[in-house]
Amino acid sequence: MPNFMVYNIYLFFLLGIIHRCHITYANDDGTKCPFTYRILWSSTYTRSPFLSSPLICELDGDKLPDIVGTLASGEVFGIHGESGYIMDNWPLYLNDVQFHSGPMLFDYNHDGLDDIVLFTEKGKILFLSSQGKLFSSDTVQIPSLPFPRYWFLKNNQVRIDEILQDFSENFLKHNDFPLYDTLSILGIDPNNSSLLFIPPHIHSTPLLGNIQIESNSREFIISLSFYFNPSEYLTEKSLRLLGGLDREDLNKYLIDAILILDPSLKFIIQFKLLSVNMLDSFEPALILSTPVIYNFQRSAERSLIVTSISGTLYKLVLPNLKFASGFPIVLGSSISNTPVIYDIDDDGTLEIFTVNDLNTVFCINNNGKVLWKVFLEGRLSEGGGLRLVRLFNDFGAALVTATENGLLYAINPNTGNILSNYPIYTGVGLSSVPLLLSLSSKFDPLLVILSTHGDLVIHSHAFHCTRILPGDFTLISRIPLLYHNFINSVPGFELLVTSEGGTLSVLSLSLLKEPTNPNQDFLGNTQNDSILFLDKWESPLICQIQNLHRNVSLSLVPTNMNEQTSFIKEFFSTDSLTLHYKISDNLLPNAFSKQYLVRGSIGNIELFSNVHSIQGIHSVTFPLPYKSLISTLSIYVTNEHGISDCIQIPVSFNVTFKHILKWLVYVPFIGTLVVLFILTLESGSILPK
Repeated sequence: MPNFMVYNIYLFFLLGIIHRCHITYANDDGTKCPFTYRILWSSTYTRSPFLSSPLICELDGDKLPDIVGTLASGEVFGIHGESGYIMDNWPLYLNDVQFHSGPMLFDYNHDGLDDIVLFTEKGKILFLSSQGKLFSSDTVQIPSLPFPRYWFLKNNQVRIDEILQDFSENFLKHNDFPLYDTLSILGIDPNNSSLLFIPPHIHSTPLLGNIQIESNSREFIISLSFYFNPSEYLTEKSLRLLGGLDREDLNKYLIDAILILDPSLKFIIQFKLLSVNMLDSFEPALILSTPVIYNFQRSAERSLIVTSISGTLYKLVLPNLKFASGFPIVLGSSISNTPVIYDIDDDGTLEIFTVNDLNTVFCINNNGKVLWKVFLEGRLSEGGGLRLVRLFNDFGAALVTATENGLLYAINPNTGNILSNYPIYTGVGLSSVPLLLSLSSKFDPLLVILSTHGDLVIHSHAFHCTRILPGDFTLISRIPLLYHNFINSVPGFELLVTSEGGTLSVLSLSLLKEPTNPNQDFLGNTQNDSILFLDKWESPLICQIQNLHRNVSLSLVPTNMNEQTSFIKEFFSTDSLTLHYKISDNLLPNAFSKQYLVRGSIGNIELFSNVHSIQGIHSVTFPLPYKSLISTLSIYVTNEHGISDCIQIPVSFNVTFKHILKWLVYVPFIGTLVVLFILTLESGSILPK
C-alpha cells in the first residue's frame, strides 16, 4: 500500500478521535446529567400520519387545554389534553381532503368565540365550531390561476423572465383576480380556450397577522403553489379537461405566490407572484415554511419574509407586497424553515438569520446584504432550522441548530462564530429544531431534541452534559416538539410529541434529584431577561401568534397586586373590569424610545386598546360584554418592530344569573321527587287501597 494512502487513513482516524473529544456523555445513573422523563399518555388515533403541528386550544369550556390535530387522511380530531381521550362529537371525517398545514383559531363570525380554521392541501379554507361542527356554507375556495395554455406545451420553450413579465403586466392585478369563479372551473376556460386554470396547493401553515400595525383587523397570509399534480390526471378524459395536454406537459411549471385574504369578508386583498419554476426540477420552489411579519426599522412599513426550497429568501413590503430593495436573494440550497429575526447590534434595525439544508447559516441585513455566513459540518436535518435562545445568563442570545449526523451547534449571532465547547456531538442523528425548556428557575434552561431513532436528547449547557434517554418516538421530521401545561397535577410544562402512524404522546421531564453543580457561575434565575424562557407567567393557554420570540414579555397581575392571574378565571358579572399588566422588553436597550401597543379581546370583540411609551406596570378599565359568554381573554403587546407577545386566559362573563336560573329550574323538579318519595313511604296511610 502506498505511503500516502497509509498517511491518509491515519489522518482520518486521528481527526475522528479529535472530533469525538467534543462528545459529552452523562453517567448511566444520572449523577452528571440528572434528567429523565415519563410518558403521561400516548394514543394512536389512526394509521394515517399527522403532517402538521397540532393546535393547542380550549374547546369545551372546562378551562383545560385541548388538542386539535389534522391527519393526511382528512380526519380532524379533538382531544382532551390532560388524558388523550377523543372529545365528544369528534373526529370529523372529510372526504378527498389532505392537510399539510396546521389548524388555527379565528373568530370569523365575530361572536366572541374562537372558531377552528383548516386549510386543505387543495386550497380550501374550512371553518369549524369548537364542537367539531363544519360550517359548510362558509367554505372558501382559493381561485385557480389563469395561465396561457401555450406555455404548457412541451414544444414551446418560454423564458421564465418573459412569463414573469407577462404575468405582472396582464394577469395578476389583484382587483381582477377574485372575479374568476373557479369553484366550477378547472382546466380550460370555457370562455377563453387560450387560458388554462392551474389549481392551488397549500404546503405550509398560513400566518394570521396584521399587515398594518395600526389596524385592528387580522388577515390570512397564505403561501401558495400552483401546479398540476400528474397523478390526478391519469386518464384521457381528465387530460381533455386540460385542452389535450400530454401528461409530460403537466410537469412543466410550478408557480409560487403570496395571497392576503380578509377572513371575515372572504375577499382577496392582495396577490403577489413570487416565482415560476420547473416542477420536475431537482428542487422545485415549494414554500414549506410559515411567513413572518416584522417592522425592520422603528416606525417603518411592515415587511413579510418568505423562504422557498429553491433557496430563495423574499422580503416584501406591506400592504402592497412589493419586493423590498435588495430582495429576493438566492442563498444556494433548499430553505424549508422560518427565518429568525433579531437586532444584533442594538441599532434599532433588525437582521435576518436563516440556514439552508447544506447547513450554511446566513446573517442578512435589512437591505439584502449578507453580513456573515458560516458553514457547519453535516447536513441540516429535514424540518430543521434555527432557534434564538439564551443558553446561560452571562451571555447574550445564541442561534442553535442540529444536524442529522448528531451535531448540536450554538452560534454567536453578532459574529457568526461558533461558541466555545460547541459543536456537541451527541452520537445520534438529530431531528427538527431544538426546543428550549426550563425545569427550574434555579438553573439555566435545557435544549430538548428528538433523535432520528426516536430517543429524547437533553443537553444542559449549565452542567456541560448531554443525556440520551431511550424512547420509541418515530418523529415526523417537519413537525417540531411542542410544550404546554397539559396536566395541572404535574408541575411545569409537558412535551407534545407527534409521531408517525397518527400517534400523539405527552411527556413530563423531571430531575432525578436536586443536582450539585460545580459550575455555580452558570446558575441563576432564568426569568431575568431570558429570551424564549417558557415559564414567565401563569397562563393556562399559550397564544397562537406569529413573531412570538419572548423578546417582548407581558405579564398580568391582579388588581390587588398580590396574586397571580388565577383571579381572572372566576366568573364576572360586573359592568367593567380593571386590569393591571406589566410590560418588559428585552429586545431594545433602554436608550431607545419605545412604543408598545396593548390590545385586549375575546375572539374578534376588542375590549380595549392602549399605547404606552415606557415599560412597567400599567392599568386599564374596560367594559365587559353584555351577553353571557364563556370564552378566552387574549391580551397582546406589540413593540415598534412588530414583535408580539400574548397571554390567553379562559374567562366567563355574565353567567352567574344563568347558574342561578339553572338551579331555580332544578328546585321544583327536586321538590317533586322529594314529595313523591315521602308519599311512597307513607303509601299505606295516604294512598287509597
